[in-house]
Amino acid sequence: MKLRLWFTTCAAAALLLLIGPSHAAAGGWAITALDPFEQPAAGEPTVIGFTILQHGVTPADVDDAGIRIVGGQFFPAVRDGVGHYTASVVFPTAGTFNWVVEQGWFGPQELGQITIGGAATQAAAAGSSWQYPAALRLGLPLIAALCLVIIVGQSAIERRRAALR
Repeated sequence: MKLRLWFTTCAAAALLLLIGPSHAAAGGWAITALDPFEQPAAGEPTVIGFTILQHGVTPADVDDAGIRIVGGQFFPAVRDGVGHYTASVVFPTAGTFNWVVEQGWFGPQELGQITIGGAATQAAAAGSSWQYPAALRLGLPLIAALCLVIIVGQSAIERRRAALR
């Protein structure tokens, strides 16, 4: 009986982690898929198209979408279809840059690194470097490990009690 209570508690904790205040306020999570684009040249505008997909599936319209060069400028995007945006991005010099797409209330998504100049783009030109949201990547394995420890410990305690009776 106690084992079932611990299991229910762990399941409830995992559920709260998934639908906690940050996700409830954000309406879930989203990924951004980049359209194919030409290799950017330093100092010249390059149009980058992208689609914001809520829960990785449904195109979503948001305010304040755009592309940001980390430590640099923000390039606002213009919506040109359901969940689809374009931004004219200018990388100031040759070099390697980290960049992110701002997905409005879904928050930013890292796009990885892009090299401007002689080397090829390191970020996927036709995709994205999306990862599961941090709550899923970090929280669920921790909760699963905690639940396993609790279940194994509770089971050992119950076996000891049964042996003493």
